[in-house]
Amino acid sequence: MIKLASSTICWARDTFPVALDKARAAGFDAVEGMFFPREVYPFHGDLREIQPAELRRQLAERGLTLAAVHIAAIMTPTEQKRRALTDYCLRAIEVAAELGCRTVVDGGPDRASEPFQPFLRSLEEIVPRLEGLPVRLALENHYGNW
Repeated sequence: MIKLASSTICWARDTFPVALDKARAAGFDAVEGMFFPREVYPFHGDLREIQPAELRRQLAERGLTLAAVHIAAIMTPTEQKRRALTDYCLRAIEVAAELGCRTVVDGGPDRASEPFQPFLRSLEEIVPRLEGLPVRLALENHYGNW
């Protein structure tokens, strides 16, 4: 049996429940949920405002699982934004672990316009929190950025 997952970014203009319906109708059995923090872009919900039990229910009703939680990037234009996005990443790891999702996808700052060292400090804080959890942090890069 081949398992297929799709990113809910395919249905970015739809609500999360509609994106799930469309993913299931297209034959997917898992999704990468685009849960960007409101500081970045409000795709399919901010994990600080979503209860994992509700997310689990929405997925289960459609026979879907969560292949990954995508949370945009830890941007570093200011210390305040870096701190908020680091905390958001930690929340995403907690939610992923609770839902049995093994991957959180995150990116770093725009290297052309934002400092990189603060991002590394964030990773130094995040990595120990992964210890003992069945969750990995997948760093997404974009061509020319890393």
